[in-house]
Amino acid sequence: MQSTILTGHQLTLGPMESWDPALKNAVALCLQTEFPSIIYTGPDWIQIYNEASKTILMTKHTYALGKPFSEIWPEAYEYVVGTQFER
Repeated sequence: MQSTILTGHQLTLGPMESWDPALKNAVALCLQTEFPSIIYTGPDWIQIYNEASKTILMTKHTYALGKPFSEIWPEAYEYVVGTQFER
């Protein structure tokens, strides 16, 4: 699972070797696609995204990689996470 976007980033998810195999597979697929793709994982909704997603994130890239959804998208957090997923 090589990607220049992950190079040099410290993710709060720990070393990739310790990740659940399902997360490793999902991230591998995300990083390989040519379309913008963002994965949110864990109770804090940590985001991992591919190169194509930089067009969506704009000025939030590179700060957004490995950060919680609530920190990067505070204006959308309550609606997206609070009302849609945490029922």
